[in-house]
Amino acid sequence: MEINKINRGAINSYNAIKSAKAPAAGKKAGGTFDSVEIDFSQSISSAKASVASRLNAEANIEKIKQLQAQYDGDKCPVSAEDAAKAVLGE
Repeated sequence: MEINKINRGAINSYNAIKSAKAPAAGKKAGGTFDSVEIDFSQSISSAKASVASRLNAEANIEKIKQLQAQYDGDKCPVSAEDAAKAVLGE
């Protein structure tokens, strides 16, 4: 398979790094490695709390109750017939 327009410099750099990481002849692969553990649970909890507080601020309970009372029963400013026509595209 032939690949055109490939960045040969990037491939050569990759191969150089790969060969530099390879163990020397007669030396076992392995050894000591550094490890990093990243715990995102605190960040995720903080983000969830932030989103929840914004949602609670937007959904004002008093405003919802006011609207429910305003549109309760037959008080809706749009008739059922008009709503049905709009849904059916008439």
